[in-house]
Amino acid sequence: MGALSKYIRKHSKPFGLSVRNGQGRIQVQFYEGYVVVVSRQPGVRFQQEVAITRSAWYALLRSASGPTKMMEGPDFDRYQAERQSYALEQAILTEKRERKKLEDAAAKKVAQRARYRRAQLRARARKKSASSH
Repeated sequence: MGALSKYIRKHSKPFGLSVRNGQGRIQVQFYEGYVVVVSRQPGVRFQQEVAITRSAWYALLRSASGPTKMMEGPDFDRYQAERQSYALEQAILTEKRERKKLEDAAAKKVAQRARYRRAQLRARARKKSASSH
């Protein structure tokens, strides 16, 4: 029995590391022989879990060190960027709807004036034809 098994038996839960990830949390749970990566996001009914074998975890850590060292920029919250993009898209669609509504109202007003002018011309024509008889 390893030290991790003793910890799990004593605390009735796996050893875990947790960190905030934008709105949600990422947690890495260590079991004997494997690791589970858990993602919890607010508003999502189910959590996402990925179980990784111990040897795959070691390989992942070794291979991740190189690209991690190359990351020089600031943190990028993908979920926040998606929310901002969605909000911008909704604002554009709302503006398009409003513009179309105004254009439709203007076109309706022009058509109504044209109908009114045609009705006036018909009325004058009837009046002329009635007075000439």
